[in-house]
Amino acid sequence: MRFEVEALAVQPWRDFWRAVGAPAKDIANSWRSFAARHARAASPLITTLAQSAGRHRFADLQLLAERTGMGICALRTLADRRADSDVRYDDDPWELRELPRDLGAPQPAPRRSARPGSLPLPLTGLTVVESTSRLQGPLATSVLRALGARVIRIEQPGGDPARGAAPLASGVSARFAALNAGKEVREIDIRTAAGRRAVAETVAEADVFLHTWAPGEAARLRLDEEDLARARPGLVYAWASAWDRAPDGPRPPGTDPMVQAWSGVADTVRTPDGNPAPSLVTLLDLLGGQLAAESVLAALLARESGAATGRLRVDTSLLGASRVLLRPLLRGLDDAAGAPPAPAGLVAPTADGLIAVGPAAGVTPAELATAPSATWLKQLHAAGVPAREVVTDLAALPQDPALSPYFTHDGYARPTPPWSFS
Repeated sequence: MRFEVEALAVQPWRDFWRAVGAPAKDIANSWRSFAARHARAASPLITTLAQSAGRHRFADLQLLAERTGMGICALRTLADRRADSDVRYDDDPWELRELPRDLGAPQPAPRRSARPGSLPLPLTGLTVVESTSRLQGPLATSVLRALGARVIRIEQPGGDPARGAAPLASGVSARFAALNAGKEVREIDIRTAAGRRAVAETVAEADVFLHTWAPGEAARLRLDEEDLARARPGLVYAWASAWDRAPDGPRPPGTDPMVQAWSGVADTVRTPDGNPAPSLVTLLDLLGGQLAAESVLAALLARESGAATGRLRVDTSLLGASRVLLRPLLRGLDDAAGAPPAPAGLVAPTADGLIAVGPAAGVTPAELATAPSATWLKQLHAAGVPAREVVTDLAALPQDPALSPYFTHDGYARPTPPWSFS
């Protein structure tokens, strides 16, 4: 049984592997790389941990995980996912609902226009308030900001701990800055009554409120759509979650690897030789952030066009993002046995580097290793096969002529929006 594990703190990690019987030294030495896996897209697991787990039945590992607080999820296949009751092929990746409008309540103020003579970005004059963490939510609001919205970010007193995650640029996490640059920050303790009042006061000047809290947290904090509608009638209330309609029963932790494992995405990501190789790139966080931004735009368009006159709520999820990725396969476009599709291409080393080759190349990794990248690129391009040298030095990306227009420099390479308006 192949499975994923998840720990959001060191104690469950230690307790679980101790219960499994792994050596104490290896447990201690494994935590740092595991905790940093999202930022590095790499997580080498010490062999003895896997060997210790391999001496147990999966059902026993589930019991140990429940007892220690470790998240665990078996890698489900595409066939498993196809059998779930929530899988539909005609639904949008978000849920947009119009809620009853309070009669007589004032509506949002007119949008402020850009300076005379200039063309405003589409969301100029709109304000977005977010209470988010990790990647999904911050990415969504960074897209909205790039489209012209003013974004106010609510962080806990002392700031978001992710600010200190390596690698640092100018004293701040480069990853955090890439997602949150240009946003206004207000430190508010939402666990207190004073903090909740401060959130309501902040939302009173906003058009959109987006959060990524755990299920039930908004109601517990008294900051759900009904509560905030009293502070801002006409507010677009958005929730970017991990799970929406599934799974039934106890849910694994709502992180990208857990949803990849449960949804079948992890089973369909494979090496060129067909072996399962779940991605440590946060595929669903990235797509989930884009879908959250898209859902907010859909709600704003419904409001601006007059198609909706009541309050609006939009829900998106990482599980919804998985349905977007897998929709063609879930429709049955793969073979009848439910196997993943053949690889579309391959990435393999050459005699002096690494290249990515498109489909129908007609070469094997062993053949690519016999000649330099330049030789192969010339031959493949002459044959009409897409191929490109893989850049392994991230610091070199902004100097690449094909990519340099999409970067600015502020202590590190910062991506810029790939659009303009005229």
